[in-house]
Amino acid sequence: MSIVCRGNSGAELVKSVLMQHIFLFFTPVTDEGLGTLSKVSVILENMRVAACYTALFFFPWALMHSYRLLKPNRWKFYRAKLATFAVYVAWLVVCATVFNVNITLLPFTTLVFCVRIYVNAPQARFLVVGIVTAAIEMATLVLMTMSTLKTEAKLRETSYVQYRTRHVGFALFRWISTRFFVLLITCGVLVALCQPIGGYRMSVIAGHDDDLAYWYPLRVATVDTFLVAWMTITAYLMLPSTTSVPTRAKRGYGAIPRDEQPIAYKTTGDKENDFNCFVMDTQVLAFNFAWLAYYAGTEKINTVDLNECEILGLVCDGSRDIQAMVGKTSTRLVVAFRGTTTLRNMKLDVKISWSQVGNVFKALENNTAHSCKRAKVHSGFSKAYKGISSQLKSKLYASGDAKSLPILVTGHSLGGALATLFAFDLVLDDSDVGKRLSVTTFGSPKVGNNYFRRMYDDRVRSHWRVELAPDMITRLPLAPYVHVGKQALITESNDLLLDPSHLDVHINQQKRALLRSHKKVC
Repeated sequence: MSIVCRGNSGAELVKSVLMQHIFLFFTPVTDEGLGTLSKVSVILENMRVAACYTALFFFPWALMHSYRLLKPNRWKFYRAKLATFAVYVAWLVVCATVFNVNITLLPFTTLVFCVRIYVNAPQARFLVVGIVTAAIEMATLVLMTMSTLKTEAKLRETSYVQYRTRHVGFALFRWISTRFFVLLITCGVLVALCQPIGGYRMSVIAGHDDDLAYWYPLRVATVDTFLVAWMTITAYLMLPSTTSVPTRAKRGYGAIPRDEQPIAYKTTGDKENDFNCFVMDTQVLAFNFAWLAYYAGTEKINTVDLNECEILGLVCDGSRDIQAMVGKTSTRLVVAFRGTTTLRNMKLDVKISWSQVGNVFKALENNTAHSCKRAKVHSGFSKAYKGISSQLKSKLYASGDAKSLPILVTGHSLGGALATLFAFDLVLDDSDVGKRLSVTTFGSPKVGNNYFRRMYDDRVRSHWRVELAPDMITRLPLAPYVHVGKQALITESNDLLLDPSHLDVHINQQKRALLRSHKKVC
């Protein structure tokens, strides 16, 4: 295709100049047909590329480095970055003045363009420009990656709570930058591979005959596209949540309640259930009973000082080795489930197929609501629960205090999953129980899908999942399984994070995933 302006028509001249500026932004300019192209235009183009290099490489590199500077730093902070930038700018000048080729802004795109041009017009300068430019770009990315890894290693040595803003800021910026650079490089290379070589020529008449020929990528690969992509990602993560969009379009389920219902912490609490308050003495009580659930029915229970606690009874399912105990303190009833201890338990753990909630809970058998039909739970956990549900509820209500005292449901590992199902069942049978019910699980795996989570969180409002950051079991089963309730994350540095953000969890769980962090030693 050829766009040729012959004559001095003002409209045609303006059209040609506009076309030039539209396509020249990402264009490597060669001297083939260049004629007497203004040197000023070449200089301005190189200045623009250098400025964009600063925005795309220099700024992210410097920012990644800054997150590990815990104390003021001198000029050496910029030493390597300025040296690399100087090499890049010097190479721009060499390309424009010696080789008569203007390199592109998109990383690694110049190499692809130059190789393709070389195939059509074998000239060594194209290969030199492409290879050296790619080497500089690769070296820059390697230095940026090394700086990122050093920052990550440095932050690992710091207290997460003390430097939380740096940890979270670094993780967020790295997440955005990584995806942006992948998008940028991928689009640039695809454009360079798909663009026809030699198919476009523009002749601009500006008082005298000058020919301007250059190679350019598709219009879609403009700076506007990448600015929109960058700002969309940033806005999606950083701007406040809104209820005016569908749930799936929000940053994540629970974003609105998290923003509107701040979490509180107390060492001791009243009998009344505070849905958004983490009460330490209640969690300690839950932990002790979750531990006792392993001892109940064995000789080890005789070695434990129960203080004011009383064990009202045990409920067992011998066919699946499931066990739960009902206890009582001076202020509440406690139901605790034993976790995985036998091979039969493990077989239940790995049955990750789905069971529809209507087949698990009698109260939902005839529920035809769309959300109820879509709500599903782990089939292994549901089979284990159904084997003891009737007996356990009978044992609980046989105490006579279940209608008045607060009820605490707890368990570790498999016991945490069963505690989740039991609490949900209690609230389905009697919604008033939800006002007195609290759930605390330790190292619990995921129980159901997102529809189940919505139904559960709407009914059981006080549920804390206490997890160790390295515990790999709490990350299983994988999606579409999701957790219910609020998370209380204990980091490897023994910090307690209540209802942490996704970034908090990611930062503390990315280091390692260990099975030994899950084990209960009796």
